[in-house]
Amino acid sequence: MSDKTQSRTRLEAQLAALARRTDELVRVIENLRGENAILRAHQTAWMRERADLMAKQAKLIDKQQLARDRVESLIARIHEMEHPT
Repeated sequence: MSDKTQSRTRLEAQLAALARRTDELVRVIENLRGENAILRAHQTAWMRERADLMAKQAKLIDKQQLARDRVESLIARIHEMEHPT
């Protein structure tokens, strides 16, 4: 086999290896894109859930404050009844 033939064979082998590696990288990129889309969808769902929970928490805090105000009002009325002025 001549040097030219050996060089050509080596070059073809390198090109084939490069093509295989490129195909592998394309598959990896496609997989990563799919995983990324799934993660973004999960993130969006979690952010929505977080916002819902924060809204519920705010309502509970409002209800708690309202209940506290009512109890304080009742206590004040009881004190007034015990100690009329």
